[in-house]
Amino acid sequence: LNVKDIININELNNLKLKIGIQEGEISLDNSSIKWKDDLDIILKYGLLNHNNGDISLNGKIIVNVKDKDDFYSSFQIKKSLRKMIKEIQFDFIYSLEQKKIKFDNVKIDNKMNPDIDRFINNYNANEIKFLNKIRFKNFVNNFFDIYAG
Repeated sequence: LNVKDIININELNNLKLKIGIQEGEISLDNSSIKWKDDLDIILKYGLLNHNNGDISLNGKIIVNVKDKDDFYSSFQIKKSLRKMIKEIQFDFIYSLEQKKIKFDNVKIDNKMNPDIDRFINNYNANEIKFLNKIRFKNFVNNFFDIYAG
């Protein structure tokens, strides 16, 4: 499934959704989407799970940074916090019913960062995990603030 423009989300485009069904499992491996022309977001592994009445998407995302300056500018990241980044990887579990997400195993340029691990663990422990546009922007800003140390 290829979608060039996504309605109501100006930044996201070029969705390539690869859906596979095998032995009753729905896989979304190697699907991708772009954030403007700044980021290539690849769902390296993705599996829809049905557990105790909840449907969740579990997976691994790889974010390839193409234009860090425009991305940082979009989120109004302070110039002093704008480190060079080529790739961000992380695992996640997103509950479709609860609209909550948990992250794990975050790597920036293939390296773990203890400060980022603490930030992610604190985020995961927080009960309010629904990401609307404002919370998402704050999450990204806090993430890069902590990464810049």
